[in-house]
Amino acid sequence: MSHIARGKHLSGLAVLATVVWLVATATGGARAEVPATGTGIITFCYNPSSGEAKVIDKEAGRKCLPHWIELDWNQTGPQGSQGSQGPQGPPGPQGLQGPEGPAGPTGPKGDTGLTGLQGPAGAAGATGPPGPTGPQGPAGPAGAAGMNGATFEVPGQYSYAVPAGVHKLWVEAWGAGGGSGTAPGGGGAYSRRLITVNPGDSLTIYVGGGGSGNGPGGFGGPDGTGTAGSRLGAGGGGATSLWNLTVNPLFPLVIAGGGGGGAFFNDGGGSGGGFKYGVGGFGGTGNVIEGNPGGGGRFGGFVGVGAGDDGGDGNNANIFAPIAGSGGGFGGPGGRNGGGGGFQPGNGIDGGDGLLRITAY
Repeated sequence: MSHIARGKHLSGLAVLATVVWLVATATGGARAEVPATGTGIITFCYNPSSGEAKVIDKEAGRKCLPHWIELDWNQTGPQGSQGSQGPQGPPGPQGLQGPEGPAGPTGPKGDTGLTGLQGPAGAAGATGPPGPTGPQGPAGPAGAAGMNGATFEVPGQYSYAVPAGVHKLWVEAWGAGGGSGTAPGGGGAYSRRLITVNPGDSLTIYVGGGGSGNGPGGFGGPDGTGTAGSRLGAGGGGATSLWNLTVNPLFPLVIAGGGGGGAFFNDGGGSGGGFKYGVGGFGGTGNVIEGNPGGGGRFGGFVGVGAGDDGGDGNNANIFAPIAGSGGGFGGPGGRNGGGGGFQPGNGIDGGDGLLRITAY
């Protein structure tokens, strides 16, 4: 709705002003910044004498000439419909990166992952210092026999395979001596024999162990182990023997009896191994003075398996100097003496171990 600045209403003046403004615009007249910013009012000057009207930019400081009337127009028409959205402009340049924010709180621990593949083995470490020497192990089995035969001198059981091309074996066996108590033990016997064999035959050997001076008998196999003495009496020595168990498991091919153990005062000594075949030495009988010495082992002639010599009986020269029985063959090659008597009562000494030697032909 229009109004006149000086309170005078002029009907149809607005139409005239609009026409004059359009004419001025079309003819290149000055174009005002209308409506005024923020108010929407259009200001123009009207000359009542001539009927001329001019739009002015009142915001820019323009004023009507003297005798011209200033008119304001603020009639606002209805709002037109919104035009269609224009195309999106190109994206602006990326702004500067902002400062890093504070670290957030630590999240909960995740599940443990699968175990990875094992890595390659590391380099070997330096060799450590050598450890202390361990105790000596038991004697191993005898090695393969050469063409010249073999020798067995550690108490125990052994196997001997007859080499190819060999048909005769010369066998020598020494029984083990009996142990001594207060009386000496007897010596082991010595036996020798030439036997016929076949290549590949497997022979079993038992090497007798010396009788203990404290009771147990020496090893000699199933039928050749010496017996223990009575209480404190010394044990008998074990027999040494050679067998072909495949051909004849009842009788040995060669056997040398073990010496009997010496007595310990009233406690008698054990008999030597091989007693079953009549070749084990008798154990010494006891007496209250010093006991009796053990008897020597016997060679295998009793069962017809060879020749040899009996072991010497123990001999009590006197209580302070007892004499042990000598080995079979009067202490010949490889002879095993019986255990020597202790110089003082109660100091028992073990008998010597047996030995078996094979020479191939």
